[in-house]
Amino acid sequence: MYDESRIMWISNIEQVFISSMNTLELIVNTVLNNNLLELGAFVGLWFGLDSLQNMDDLLAYTSLSIVPDRQCALPITITVCPEINLFDGIYTVGLFLNAVNPNSLVASVSLLQGKARYYQQSAITVLSHTPKIINCFYSVPDHVKPGFRLDWVILHKGYVPVINNSNMLAHTNIQSNKSSGTAIIDVEHVFLEPGDYIVQYNLGHSMNTVSAAFTFSLA
Repeated sequence: MYDESRIMWISNIEQVFISSMNTLELIVNTVLNNNLLELGAFVGLWFGLDSLQNMDDLLAYTSLSIVPDRQCALPITITVCPEINLFDGIYTVGLFLNAVNPNSLVASVSLLQGKARYYQQSAITVLSHTPKIINCFYSVPDHVKPGFRLDWVILHKGYVPVINNSNMLAHTNIQSNKSSGTAIIDVEHVFLEPGDYIVQYNLGHSMNTVSAAFTFSLA
């Protein structure tokens, strides 16, 4: 069984505010220990509600940086060219973990006539646990196809997210292209002693791009 000692880390965008017709302010949150500078993480803005297909479609973007041992909650300012009025039209703002990679989207929000709508994030949680499986629920933005992107869920021993560490206890690949669903980690042959564990949602079958994590304790 597991107790109530749980901590969730998510990737999201919040507190979106258009401060002028050409300037957007917001807060982005990413998972503890991600090296955003090394990854080339960025926030970008583009026309419409469709997914970003090409970096050339960006109207503006801001690169992110933070030291790896701190949780990331960063204030961001995005400025577009004077010909664009953010109070008029439909736009999408996205948080991406990898440089020059539109497929690394982990959070998004839509701007409809100057109003922020449809906040979407990356998150994972543990639904249940038995001696054989850990049953997780994940969610990513609608534009993401996790199976196509080769996303996976990793189990580690410990209390905080682990970056670029091959000593995982177990993992499972996301097979579905739905933006939310269950992921079952097989732990039948893994000895899980009492203590803290963490499940991580890593995008693109990478060891160092964690878009969500959930800590839980086994008693």
